[in-house]
Amino acid sequence: MKKILFFVGFLLLVGCSSQDLGITDLKETYPDTFASGVESLTEEQQSKLGLPDETPFTVSSVSAATNDNQTQVEYQSDGSEKLVVTTVYEPGNVLEELDLQLNLNSGAVAGAEEREDSFYMEWYNGEEDVIYQIEYFGNGEEMGQKTLKIANSI
Repeated sequence: MKKILFFVGFLLLVGCSSQDLGITDLKETYPDTFASGVESLTEEQQSKLGLPDETPFTVSSVSAATNDNQTQVEYQSDGSEKLVVTTVYEPGNVLEELDLQLNLNSGAVAGAEEREDSFYMEWYNGEEDVIYQIEYFGNGEEMGQKTLKIANSI
């Protein structure tokens, strides 16, 4: 009986374990779509890349693209959920003026906006000199809360 309970507990633990969303894991798991998109970044830029520790969905694919001073990383589920995280390096003053302001766990204040089919947030990280922009495409009334949780995990 103890062996059965241990086995069931182990299966639950494996089934509930978090996804590996760190830069090294993403490069290994998605060499053609993610690693190729961040290879032109310096080591310092890669360390500043806005990568969430968690997403509100199971990630089925990740892609990245770097243009000029920004990198965009897109996380896609098997369904309709999607997350787009943009990191703008050495941005200057390019934040959008958004009416809704949300406090992040880091102490930063993020501008936020509910859009037609997504929830958008952006904030400046002065220590890293980057702007993080995230847009979560999901369903349901909790898109704002899910987006805030994503932002707090970056």
